Amino acid sequence: MISEWQAIYNWKILGATLLVSLFVFAKLGLYRAVMRYAGERIISVILIGSAASVAVMLAASFYLHLPLPRSVPIMYFLLLLVLMIGP
Repeated sequence: MISEWQAIYNWKILGATLLVSLFVFAKLGLYRAVMRYAGERIISVILIGSAASVAVMLAASFYLHLPLPRSVPIMYFLLLLVLMIGP
C-alpha cells in the first residue's frame, strides 16, 4: 500500500501551490516586508495571498482530477495565516 507521502498526486498539488504562491506573495510585495509590528496593510496582503494560495490548491486538485480532502484547504489557510502573521 502506498502511503500519502509516496503518492505522486500529493506532490503535484504541492508543487503547483508552492510555485504560484511564491509568485503571488512576491507580486504583492510581501518579500520586502521587514516588520516589527504587523500593520493593516501587511495583514491584508497576507490574507489575500493566503486566499490565492488556497484557490490555487483547489484549482490544481480540480483540474488534475486529484483527490483532496475537504478539510485540507481550511487547515492550510489557517496554518498559513498563523505562521505568516505570527504571535
